[in-house]
Amino acid sequence: MEYLEEQFQGMYEYLSNGERVEEFLLLSHQAMIILEVEEEFAKIIQNSMDIEEIDEPLIMRIGVRHWNEIQLHYKIIENT
Repeated sequence: MEYLEEQFQGMYEYLSNGERVEEFLLLSHQAMIILEVEEEFAKIIQNSMDIEEIDEPLIMRIGVRHWNEIQLHYKIIENT
């Protein structure tokens, strides 16, 4: 979860206009989406332009192009 908090903090610092973090809202195409259902994950990777592994071994980050922006989706990989 620390990784996701860092990702959000980076977006907040880049996109906020001075509002407090409690008031900060991302537009829907900028939202950080956490995929919890396996069917959601399967649907996203069918249309994703990039899947990358990150330093956190339990989180997969998936970039999906929406308009001219990349919307980030995160899949938390459970220990097996």
